[in-house]
Amino acid sequence: MQMRLSPFSASVGAAVSIAKSGSLVNQDCWLLNQHISLLSARECHGSEISRHFWELAGVFDGIGSGQGGELASRIAAEEFQKVCSRLDSSKAPAFLDQCMDSAFLRANNQILRAAPKALGTTGTVVCWNRSVFRLYYLGDSRAYLLRDGELCCITEDHTLARLKSRAQLPVSPEDRHTLTDYIGRDKRGKYLTPSRSAWIPILPGDLLLLCSDGLYNSLTTSQMRDSIESAFSLEEKAECLALFARDNGNTDDVTCVLVQLSS
Repeated sequence: MQMRLSPFSASVGAAVSIAKSGSLVNQDCWLLNQHISLLSARECHGSEISRHFWELAGVFDGIGSGQGGELASRIAAEEFQKVCSRLDSSKAPAFLDQCMDSAFLRANNQILRAAPKALGTTGTVVCWNRSVFRLYYLGDSRAYLLRDGELCCITEDHTLARLKSRAQLPVSPEDRHTLTDYIGRDKRGKYLTPSRSAWIPILPGDLLLLCSDGLYNSLTTSQMRDSIESAFSLEEKAECLALFARDNGNTDDVTCVLVQLSS
């Protein structure tokens, strides 16, 4: 187990990533401002202190088997890691949208060049300051908002299941794992654009959970909420979530990032 902790006294983010049982490869990767999880690490913990006007966190879940998916998620996380240095108090929301759209496209194109055998990766990223936050996402890694004791998913899965449900067509179990949009899908490298949430006002006590499907496929929303509320520090909350999923019949990598948007 590897742990990266900030030297300061209070954190706004914590992350845990655990490879599926019996695997030496973890295809998930997390981002907390300038920090990303370690390549091939079985378990990674991290915390990051708020010291920027704009903050950034994300989860990336590589697609496919073997090290291709692991490399794809790592490439995407590194592209967003570069974005952090460009975010300061002078940046308006319109600039952030442009910056994030460009990061998704750069990640897409870098995966095509550096990991041609990889299918790609999901990407769910949050950008926030002291008053508002916005989500940018492709794939089926999710964001949940814990507000006033209720945990609600605030992203939509880019899956065949969601498209069929909207069209009132029968949905098979395989459809829930068939992605319709993700980083690496645009083979021409020109048109990839993430979905965006609205700019959401931050209320006192707001806590955001970003996670790969290994978490929410193993736990119900109620179980996730109860696990978060049963622990004290963000690091303990993140670890409780990941370990609960691992011990609850999970067969996939599990990654979760917790962000304390407001104290």
